[in-house]
Amino acid sequence: MFAQSEQLAFMVPRPDDAAPTRALCASEAQGSPLRVLFDRYTLCSAVADVARVNAMTPADAMAIGHALHERMRFSAVGGDVRPFPYADDMLAVCDAEPALAQGALAERCAYERDLARRAAEGPIAEPYRLPPDPEGPPLAAALNKLYGIASE
Repeated sequence: MFAQSEQLAFMVPRPDDAAPTRALCASEAQGSPLRVLFDRYTLCSAVADVARVNAMTPADAMAIGHALHERMRFSAVGGDVRPFPYADDMLAVCDAEPALAQGALAERCAYERDLARRAAEGPIAEPYRLPPDPEGPPLAAALNKLYGIASE
């Protein structure tokens, strides 16, 4: 959430058309306080009004972000994970789970550590690494554990 002023904020990434937003819109009853909040910014509409999405009050942006984070769960999609883990998330898993960092995620941890080392030396242009399918499930489970997200 980024506050442009005391009255205006926006979120990055934008919450419209995201899977967690769609799930919340499908599960929240029409007229509930949370659904009213999401509807205020057209987040449950088939096509969101981007101008409204980018012009929230800071309090509303915080409430929307909090609601989405409460429902967040990492899941494997092949070798990838959704939501996308940033480098800091990956490095935290590699540090917190040495057995994974030496086992199922050894290649990915080595890649992320090398990338972080090179990035500290200056800008780098690195193509996206397409993770192999076996990496997704253990990474998703480790991220959920790292952030205290209960297992299903």
